[in-house]
This record gives sequence, structure tokens and C-alpha cells, in this order.
Amino acid sequence: MSRGNPRIGAPAVALLGLLVLAGCVRHFFHDPKVALREATVTGFSSAGAYLSLDFDVLNPNRVTLPLRGVDYKVWVNGARFLEGTESKPVDVPAHGAARVTLPVTLRYDDFVRVLKSLKDHPRPIYDIEAEFRFAVPVVGIVRVPVREHREIPFPDLKLPL
Repeated sequence: MSRGNPRIGAPAVALLGLLVLAGCVRHFFHDPKVALREATVTGFSSAGAYLSLDFDVLNPNRVTLPLRGVDYKVWVNGARFLEGTESKPVDVPAHGAARVTLPVTLRYDDFVRVLKSLKDHPRPIYDIEAEFRFAVPVVGIVRVPVREHREIPFPDLKLPL
């Protein structure tokens, strides 16, 4: 009776065990909830304005979730406006929350382009697409997409006649 090659069997069993463990962990793992809290202007320079996109991240899991990066794109009135990547690591505590701030620089020529679009869109709309990447033990990288569609709050300007 042949017992097979033990050198091949042990790695195969170990791999199968890891796959089962990953499946079990993924079954009990819940994706974090991510929502845009606000977009604010934080300062100005000779090159442009500085903005911050603040996101609230809620972690429903029993373990801390390490955020390893965020890719984002911003459109204003349907035209691509900004895009970038933020790699500053943030740990979101177990059964807790964290604020994640993406610092963004808005060049003045981009701002002028938005102002020119106001003739066609008196209430400008911005769209944000972001992808948050969390490093989850055993499971690997979990990607959480975020999409926001909001009106830019400009006050009504009443010009004297």
C-alpha cells in the first residue's frame, strides 16, 4: 500500500488549513464603515488653497484595523478636479472609530476653472470617490469604496441693482 509523498502532503494540508482559516475569519469580519464628514478650506498660499477631506471610520470588529492607504478622486460639476493617494497609516481601534484626514492642495488655476463652470451650474456639485485599504490579519488587504455626491454650499449672492 502506497502512503504518498509526505513532502507534498504536509504543505498541501497547511495551505488548505490557511484557506479554511481565512474563510472563517472573513465570515466573522465586517467591513468598516467609512463616510465623508466634511470638506473644509484650511489655508492659502501663493500657489493655491489647502483643503482637508475628513472621513469618519467605524470599526465593528474585535481587532484593531490598520489603514494602509487611501486613493481618492474629486470631480466638480462632472470634470475631474483632483486625485491622489494618502499613505499615512492610521489604526482604527477595535469596536471604535477614527477620523481620517486627507490633506489636499487646490491650485488656483483649478479653482478658476470651477468658477468658470458656475455659469452653467449655479449650484456646483462635487463628487468624491475614495478607496480605503485596510490590512486585515489572515485575510489580507480589504478595500472599502466610498462615494459622496454633494452640493458645494455657496451663499446666495444678491447684487444691488
